[in-house]
Formats: sequence, structure tokens, C-alpha cells
Amino acid sequence: MNEKMLNELLGHAIRTGDVELELDDMVVDSLLKQTCPDLPVHVKKQAKERFRVRLLDAAIASAKAVVNWKGISFGRFIEAVRAKANLTRLDVGTRLQKSDEYVQRLERGDLNPVELPTRELADVVELFRLVVTAVAEMIMVTVGTMSTKQNIRASARSHGGVRHDIRGEDVERALDAFARKLASKSPRVNAGSKELETCMTNLREELQRRGRVELLK
Repeated sequence: MNEKMLNELLGHAIRTGDVELELDDMVVDSLLKQTCPDLPVHVKKQAKERFRVRLLDAAIASAKAVVNWKGISFGRFIEAVRAKANLTRLDVGTRLQKSDEYVQRLERGDLNPVELPTRELADVVELFRLVVTAVAEMIMVTVGTMSTKQNIRASARSHGGVRHDIRGEDVERALDAFARKLASKSPRVNAGSKELETCMTNLREELQRRGRVELLK
């Protein structure tokens, strides 16, 4: 979402009446008589940033409504929603106060959600408005997929394969799909495992502290 896009969206909103701006001749004459200085730069910046945040939230909410989280990993769900919302990794990273590389590593499964600091995991969950039960299910898929991928990568390295950090995105997604398929045939991470249970408990407490009770389902 660049500056031109923001300005065009705001202009469209005004023209279509989504943003109330009713000006009759009397109001226009009154405004022309005033010598009110232009808004300070920092005020314009704050208003535009708020508008940008609202657009991003709306795009995520719309995309999330059509992306099925069942059976996919936490990171690939984030990627699917982001792509559907036409957002870049930088867009998401900026909201999370992280780099686009961090978002890439999260999407590819190079970061285990269970091992993330609770506040970082809560930031992602809050941005994408995920309920805790869905998060737990996706994390179980993630852990199984990561374990299987590590075995595949180890085998690939022993046969002179390409390092995972220089593989293309399409290859990495295909590897993810293959690993998920293999992991689905193996025993899954126990929903009551201590590590996952602790992660979910901490996540619930953090969301409760933030007042996001609607995500505690």
C-alpha cells in the first residue's frame, strides 16, 4: 500500500460518500473566509497512518474469511492470508514491528511458533484475529511439518542437495506440502503436550491482558 494508493482510496471514499463531506455554498463561503493554517505535518502523518492501519486490517479480515486454516501450518496460513489480501511481507512486518525477513521465516516455518516469545506470538494472533483453538491446531501441524522437513533436509544434504535458505519460494512451498502429507501419516504432536499446553496458556493470559477476549475461544 503506497502513498498513491492511499490517496486514491481516500479520494474515492470522499466521492462515493463513504467519508462524510457535505459542503453547500454557505459552508464553502464560510471556509473561504477563514485563514486557518494548514494542518501540521505530524497531524497529517498520524491521520494517514491510522488510515493505512484500517485499510490493512480490513484487507486481512476480508482475506481471512475465505482462507481455510484446517490442515495447514501456522506460517503458511499467515502467508495465504497475506497474499490474498495483496499485502507484502513488509506491510505485515511493519505492523508487527519486525522485518520482512522475520515474516518470511515465520511463513516458511523456519520459526517455531511454540518457541516464539509470548508477546510476539500474541502480536501475530491479534493482527490476524485468530482464535486460540485454531492457533493450537495449526501449531500442531507446524511442529509435525517442521520435524518431517528437517529429516528431508538432512537427507538432501547427505546427497549434495541445495541448502534450504537458498531454495526458491515455490520449491519451499512444495516441500512444505510434501512434508505435511508425510507428517499426516505419522503420530501428531499430542494436543496435551507440556510444551504446547504452556504456550497456549501463556498466549491466553497475554490476550486476556490485552482485552482480546473474543480470541480466547
